[in-house]
Amino acid sequence: MQLSHMIGEVGGTPNQIYTTAVVNLIVGEGIIKIALTCRASVDGMDEAAFLQTAQGAKEQCPVSGLFKANTEITLDASLV
Repeated sequence: MQLSHMIGEVGGTPNQIYTTAVVNLIVGEGIIKIALTCRASVDGMDEAAFLQTAQGAKEQCPVSGLFKANTEITLDASLV
């Protein structure tokens, strides 16, 4: 939802955003890594602008904020 909102803020129109998260959990330690993969169809935005927006959304996302102190969060994003 953060990404869709931010795409709209910079003048893009999201048609479809598909994101998956692979979570690595160690019993007794908790979540140690989250690997996000995002594929999106967006009008009015090139690949570079999309990547910058997706990275910004990852950094500003309230859910990511809950984990980033103790968890590595990676992002693989691209337009399709």
